[in-house]
Amino acid sequence: MWKAAARLLSYSALSTTTLPDFQRSVVLPNISRLSSALHTLAEKQRDEELLVLCLESLTEIVRVFPTSHRSMTDPLSRLCLRILDGSTRSTPSSIASAASRLYASLHVTGGKVGGSALWRKGVDETIVFVRKALGNLRTSYAVEGESSSIDCKFVLLDLKGIPPSSNDPLSSVSLELDRLRCGVELLCRFLQSVEFFCRSDVKPYSA
Repeated sequence: MWKAAARLLSYSALSTTTLPDFQRSVVLPNISRLSSALHTLAEKQRDEELLVLCLESLTEIVRVFPTSHRSMTDPLSRLCLRILDGSTRSTPSSIASAASRLYASLHVTGGKVGGSALWRKGVDETIVFVRKALGNLRTSYAVEGESSSIDCKFVLLDLKGIPPSSNDPLSSVSLELDRLRCGVELLCRFLQSVEFFCRSDVKPYSA
């Protein structure tokens, strides 16, 4: 039921951009409510298929209606970064890919002026995240004076970075390896997002 509802509502919003009257009277007043509902559903969801559906739907909605989602940038960022924080059990590739696509698309909420700065900031922070995960995999001890946390936006999530000198090195290696994989996936999505938003057939909706 949740999957059908998410697909139907998302399709209704995204397939009617050529109907300005419908967009103004129905879609625009309710698009933030739809996104908020999808966000809440994704936060509580453990079903992989439904979680991916929510993330992918949010990605497309944010791309088409960027100005309506400026207030949702922070909660959506936290959702994505919590998923991309990695797991000792390995984050499913479909979930990592969907979360990366959503996070890499959030810079459009900054508009033409602030979007490029947000994109560059996201890329810089992702590179720091990847380098930190790689560094933890390459050493068997904590470097004196070096913090195990990540000095970027990811630190807002209290990632509990585990240095390789942890009492459980097997868990540490699994976690950092998954973080590295998620970080590389996210970096690739950032680079792909530039090509996507340069396409002439994809334009944000404006009333």
